[in-house]
Amino acid sequence: MKLMLCGAVISLLALLLLLAMVIRLIEPSMALAMLGYAGLLSGMLVAVLGATSKARQRR
Repeated sequence: MKLMLCGAVISLLALLLLLAMVIRLIEPSMALAMLGYAGLLSGMLVAVLGATSKARQRR
């Protein structure tokens, strides 16, 4: 459960970073875009890892 929550928070923060660049709150750059997409992907992977470990514990 903690891994799923952590993954969701990481993904949300990455989406907020990308949204801030889209609406021009911060100056868009390739490095920040790559950081945002990497954070989004890693957050989703951590959430999936948390879901699979939780399912494995129930067996």
